[in-house]
Amino acid sequence: MLDLALNVSLKKMTTYHIGGEAKSFVLSNSQAELTAALKWCDGNLFPWFLIGYGSNILVADEGFPGLVIKLAGEFTSIEFDDNSRVISIGAAVMLPKLANECAKRGISGFEGLCGIPGTVGAAVRINAGTKEGEVKDLFVSADILDEQGNVRTLSSNDMGFGHRTSLLMQNRWIVLRSRFSYGLETESAKIFAQMLSHRASRKAKQPSNPKNCGSVFKPANGRAAGWYIEQCGLKGRRIGDAMIATEHANWIVNLGAASASDVKLLIRLAQDVVKERFGVLLEREVEYVPEDLIGVSSNEL
Repeated sequence: MLDLALNVSLKKMTTYHIGGEAKSFVLSNSQAELTAALKWCDGNLFPWFLIGYGSNILVADEGFPGLVIKLAGEFTSIEFDDNSRVISIGAAVMLPKLANECAKRGISGFEGLCGIPGTVGAAVRINAGTKEGEVKDLFVSADILDEQGNVRTLSSNDMGFGHRTSLLMQNRWIVLRSRFSYGLETESAKIFAQMLSHRASRKAKQPSNPKNCGSVFKPANGRAAGWYIEQCGLKGRRIGDAMIATEHANWIVNLGAASASDVKLLIRLAQDVVKERFGVLLEREVEYVPEDLIGVSSNEL
């Protein structure tokens, strides 16, 4: 029996603090519970969506017309195998927590993850990263649940990693657990010092307003998207309570009461102005929910 909550607000489940209600919501603490939730959706022709930390999505003002699933319980475990030098990580583990646990053990290579607000499962799906490196650099394999309810193990070669993309973005497969390799070990104090430096560097370049989704657009033609937007004089441009950040032009912040519609109009404005001036169409990195979900039509709202 699923322990469903009805008409749950999604605003506080996203870093944008934007979005309507989920028709229903459930926490899945195990693979068995997750499978049961998906079977229930399939049997009732009910759309579903898996939410992590909500840091790379924009939820529609109308909300989500089906079941929102959040992983917990066994999906939050981290296991170190010093013989194989591989870390096995549940999909719901937060990236900063993973970086901290590695630092405590003197394991280097994960410092760059300390400032990324997201879960391991989502990070694998989009190949998250920074200038210091991406998920694919450490990735060994992942156990995923496919549409038929089968568990598959995908290697790095299977994943089709690219800039902020992977094979998983082309289907509705769910990351259950991932394995990363680790090599060099050093003093914990040195790693923590590097992490502090990473966080300070990110903070200096990012908007002070935390209500954002991170980078809105992907790089284009070898240039950062923010460069194009800044050259077009769009820093500080505002629609409703959504504003292109003055600190970084590839970030849009919620000044307090922004709607998803405000953000979408501002995104479209940036795309149109950049296209007109440079002939470049900026591709979104932020995902629209439910519009961008495979198998879920926006007309279901």
